[in-house]
Parts: sequence; structure tokens; C-alpha cells
Amino acid sequence: MKRTTPLRYEISSPGVDQPLLDKRQYEQHIGRDLEIAFGEAEIITGELTHINESSVEIEVPISKKINEKKTIAFDEIKTCTVQISFKQKKK
Repeated sequence: MKRTTPLRYEISSPGVDQPLLDKRQYEQHIGRDLEIAFGEAEIITGELTHINESSVEIEVPISKKINEKKTIAFDEIKTCTVQISFKQKKK
């Protein structure tokens, strides 16, 4: 018997799109891109560079060569999700 349709593999990671809920979860995502909703209706995406007991610091790209550091208090964060990327970051 001949196969008429090509094989297709699907790979998934259950829960990868779930928002971060606990401060401890942020530690394992340093160096990854996050999408953070905070304030009235602000949403920013940037690389998580530092966390402390009260806030996170992310680098938000302004242009190809310029990043702006933003500090957001945990009590201001409404939702925060890790942005999955298969591209390697240039160092």
C-alpha cells in the first residue's frame, strides 16, 4: 500500500504558553523574552535581565542597536508570558 500523504510530526510542550504566576518562575527565564501586561493597557516585550524581591528588569528593543531598560514592580504586572523563539540570539 502506498502512502498518499506525507508524515507530519507535531512537537508540543504542555503549559509553555501559560502565564508566570510566581516570582520563583521568573528566575528560570532570565535571558528569555517575556511579554508583560501592566498598568492601564500597556504591553511590552523584551528580554528578562534581572529580578529582585519587588520587581523585574527587562531590556526592550527601541531600534536594531538600542535597548531601553525598564523596571516593573511585581504588583503592577497583570500577566506575563514567556515568548517562545527558535532563533539563536547573537552575542
